Amino acid sequence: MIIHEVLLRGAIKKGTKNYRCNAGELETHVDPARVKRNDACQGKEREDCKDGYIEIVSGKAVVADPVEEGHYAAIDPADTNVEVYLNGSKINSVSIVTQRDIVEFRPAVKEASTEVKAELTEDKMKAVLTVTKMPGKQYYVEDAPKTGLLKVLSGCKEIPAPDATMERCIRELERIKVAPKFIDKDAIKKLLEQPDGGCAVVAEGIYPVDGRARHRFIFRKNKKRGQNRSKYKGLGQVFGR
Repeated sequence: MIIHEVLLRGAIKKGTKNYRCNAGELETHVDPARVKRNDACQGKEREDCKDGYIEIVSGKAVVADPVEEGHYAAIDPADTNVEVYLNGSKINSVSIVTQRDIVEFRPAVKEASTEVKAELTEDKMKAVLTVTKMPGKQYYVEDAPKTGLLKVLSGCKEIPAPDATMERCIRELERIKVAPKFIDKDAIKKLLEQPDGGCAVVAEGIYPVDGRARHRFIFRKNKKRGQNRSKYKGLGQVFGR
């Protein structure tokens, strides 16, 4: 059964009567555009009739019920970084709260991470190591003063990204088949010292020598043809005329 009323107190009063239950056991939905905060105690002394309220103290919700015909407090889970649970169920719209309700806040957490990636240059003679640091975020619920309609707001603290290690960097280089003898650990150490990460050449092979042989002849003096030629006559050899 759905009960429609202009005022929340009227709907709650009718609901508790029809269902014979407490106000906290009713499931309610409030159109924010129609929430009224006018004096709910017309015809009564103000000290005898007070609206309920909700506040957040040290991240916890504190709720007070209204007195006499006052308004019940409501909570608006408007911040996407905080999930709001009412009696164990997540709420996505403005909801009435009472002292008997259990209001729980579950702030989001974005984990910090560090990525290590190694790549070879196009000629496969150098290895470039890149360290990317991505800080995380820890959200929390901001405290709020007493109010009849509480809009949940969040703040956040940055979570530092974890440091990469020498061992992790070497494993990444070995993954792309970089020979250990070519790894420059000093270059890796300098890279790891950069607080925000970065990239650097951490291994370099030996370029091959050009295999095409060239001979260069240098003659210091020009000699006449036949000069220094050996004469074999008289050595027992006969040359024909």
